[in-house]
Amino acid sequence: MRIEETTVATIQGWKVTVANILPGKFRTPTGEQQGLTAVLGRYDQANRDQGELTVGAGSELTVAGQLWTVVAVVAGKGAENGHVELATK
Repeated sequence: MRIEETTVATIQGWKVTVANILPGKFRTPTGEQQGLTAVLGRYDQANRDQGELTVGAGSELTVAGQLWTVVAVVAGKGAENGHVELATK
């Protein structure tokens, strides 16, 4: 699943937002990494905030009870938006 920066995607009734694609630190199952990151917001089916996560390639997150892996964080060129690619585990 590809989610554009500054947009909202829906995964099984949950909303997932993507913002702030920048270089930085993030966590993966093997520890802290450094590289391109994005801030993902998660909102459940009742639109309750489930917290923001700073993620990068290899990070894992749970949305609607399902584990997802961040496959890629891609910065946009110039004024274009970047995107995050997610895959189910």
